[in-house]
Order: sequence, then structure tokens, then C-alpha cells
Amino acid sequence: MGGNVAEWVNDYYSIAANASGNVEKDPVGPSKGQFKIIRGASWRHSGMTELRLSYRDYSDSARARDDLGFRIARYAE
Repeated sequence: MGGNVAEWVNDYYSIAANASGNVEKDPVGPSKGQFKIIRGASWRHSGMTELRLSYRDYSDSARARDDLGFRIARYAE
């Protein structure tokens, strides 16, 4: 999926680190904020750092980007 569109994620962006040192599985972000997280690379990015699937970016909802998409998903139980 790399190089297609970047994925807009529902979590808000935060720089806060995990102070406890424990590894969390599927941690949730802050409950509110200005910026949303964007994951992965899109056709717009060309640098080696940005082409990784683990690349993270952020954007506010007021600024439209033509390289963003989203995925509808739900937890399997």
C-alpha cells in the first residue's frame, strides 16, 4: 500500500512519550487536540524516510490534502 495515499487516522497527534517505559498494545492518543495523525507514505512523498509504512505526519482538518485517504475498520472479536 506504500506510495498510494497516506492514511488519515482518528487519533490526535501528541509528542508525549510513555514515561512508564511499558510497551502498550494499540495505545490510544489524547482525547482532543488540533492535529490528526497521518500514517504511511503517499505518491507525494519521495524521500527514503517518508516512503516507509511507519512514517508519521500530522495535519489539521482545515487544510485539505489531495494525497490522503482513510480506511473503515473495526476490531475483530
